[in-house]
Amino acid sequence: WNEGGWLDIPLGKNKKILEPLKCTFPFETKSLDSYPSSCKTTSVGSGSEFFVLEADDVTPDLKQTVTRTSGSSDSCRTVVIMVCNYVVDHIGSILFEEVAPSDNTARRSSSTRSSINSSFLDSSPPFSAFSSRLHRRRVSLLPRSSNLIRLVQLTMDGDEGMKRSVPFRIEDVSMTEGIDAMPILWMDTTPTGFFLYRHLTTEGSELHVVPEYVVFNGSNDVIVVKQLSKNPFSLDSSKIYPIERDRNNSIVVQFDIPSLNALTGPVQIDKVGLRICVARSKSTGEALGSLAVQTVIGARDSRLVIKIGSFNAGEEQSTESSVSSSLFEHDLIRFRVRWSEMRVTLKDTSFGENEKYEENRAAIRKYLEHHNINSSEVEQRLAEARKDYNKMIDKKRDVFPEVAQILLHRFTVDFQRIFKDNEPKSKGVLSSNE
Repeated sequence: WNEGGWLDIPLGKNKKILEPLKCTFPFETKSLDSYPSSCKTTSVGSGSEFFVLEADDVTPDLKQTVTRTSGSSDSCRTVVIMVCNYVVDHIGSILFEEVAPSDNTARRSSSTRSSINSSFLDSSPPFSAFSSRLHRRRVSLLPRSSNLIRLVQLTMDGDEGMKRSVPFRIEDVSMTEGIDAMPILWMDTTPTGFFLYRHLTTEGSELHVVPEYVVFNGSNDVIVVKQLSKNPFSLDSSKIYPIERDRNNSIVVQFDIPSLNALTGPVQIDKVGLRICVARSKSTGEALGSLAVQTVIGARDSRLVIKIGSFNAGEEQSTESSVSSSLFEHDLIRFRVRWSEMRVTLKDTSFGENEKYEENRAAIRKYLEHHNINSSEVEQRLAEARKDYNKMIDKKRDVFPEVAQILLHRFTVDFQRIFKDNEPKSKGVLSSNE
């Protein structure tokens, strides 16, 4: 399990391991017999790598862990076993194996993934999975970041009993969790429904393989999730469980609440959004209440999370219409419509204006010359003449030619939604531990 056959640790007060010792947890002999290709080539490792070093040489983020687990004094010699790369399995049924390409493709860049896939000939036995108390999930040890690995899952299809993914390198995995996690494909390029992301550590990388969807039960009741052509599963309060797409590339489920003998109708939940599912009695068909189901972007445990809120028990109603209308009772929606218009017309009034003005002045002169009247009478007569002239102009104003017309038109609609002021009896959606 190391190159020299023995692991030499120098003893003595002033003796230390000068550099980390590379070792290997070997595969079992019967596992190697099932993978004869790994015995014929040295390009594939013979086990899981680990390193042995002094406790004083570990990085600061591990010193506290080493001190807590060893519980020894300064006079006691402490040696640490460290792994650079490992993967946390959030699904519970995934293994990994190391693969090696042929000699002519081993020299190519990792960017030419399509040409490398068909040339993999050798693979190691799957790496062992261990139970981790820290992560509360299965953990597998991985080789160095530049080595090629692939995902393995047991299946009832085919003769071999295993499905394998397209190979990849640890250093190529996305460092962003949630919606931006890296998708994994099977060897036939079909989606696996699994995604990968990694966290950088001082020693190497911590990979996480997560499902695309998990269901989180945020209610206080045990809920049974039923999916077409899939086995139903029971979900306790505040627990999560992975769920996959069906053959139609969607997720359509029903929620069964055994404590209330209630069942919801089929609802599609694979798209982001909020849905209200009416739960009805399985014996009478009467509406008993509703469940709020919300699909949101995930974080550590999955790419997307389907959250089930608390059961909202409704009041007894005599008819179905009254049950559905009670959901919006005391809610208001207020509309306001604004419709404004202004029309501006430009007419040419300059034609013949000077001639009409001169005619008016000539008529006034003739009137003053032929009539000997005082000034007050002149002013009165002039006022009457101006009034008659203005009336005449107003009548003729409609016949002026139109030059241009400007129409200012605007139609707007806005609305306000006013919801109930009173607090609901139970919350529709609860936050998960994502």
